[in-house]
Amino acid sequence: MTNVEVFKPKAAYGFAAAVFVFVALWVAQSVFYSDGSTLGLDLGVAATATTVAWLFLIRPKLELSDEGVRVVNPLRTFTIGWQDVREIDTRFALTFKLDDRSVRVWVAPANGRRRMSRMSMYSKTGSLSGVSASDLKGVNTASFDGSTIIASDSPASDSGLAAHLARTRIDEFRTTSTAVDYSSRINWLGASILTAAVVSSVLFASVH
Repeated sequence: MTNVEVFKPKAAYGFAAAVFVFVALWVAQSVFYSDGSTLGLDLGVAATATTVAWLFLIRPKLELSDEGVRVVNPLRTFTIGWQDVREIDTRFALTFKLDDRSVRVWVAPANGRRRMSRMSMYSKTGSLSGVSASDLKGVNTASFDGSTIIASDSPASDSGLAAHLARTRIDEFRTTSTAVDYSSRINWLGASILTAAVVSSVLFASVH
């Protein structure tokens, strides 16, 4: 895959940092300010929280290239050639719809219900309802179907911005026609570490 562009909201790093700071304080409190009777349980909980933060906040990303897209979700990675994408949906999260399956992108969710209700729809004919014209600056609205653009397609949302990048790549792909094949791979390492951390926490909790 060439000319790779990585999409990942910066907020994920902020949430992960908050988790890591909390875990560090938790472990420090257990080591220096307790009698040590629950140290094993505390370390198990800390390991579980750290693993969850890594799996669900640090690891996921979306890699867009000239030939296709790589969707790195917490427990699975998908590689999809642009020639296999039949539709791009943003209703709940950016979703690539193929002939026989759909692949949802963890790092590109739609906005929360409250903001979505405020944003509503933007009409390409000019009438405005929540999604501002500035949100669509630089966006090729001709790539959208119908006469309206739903709020989750707005570049102000993670799903909309990622969808815009994907649609741009698809348009460019039609002129290059260099393809990659579909593949799916389970993150066995992450799943194993998470399982081990949870099991250890449960065992220590049962002992105490």
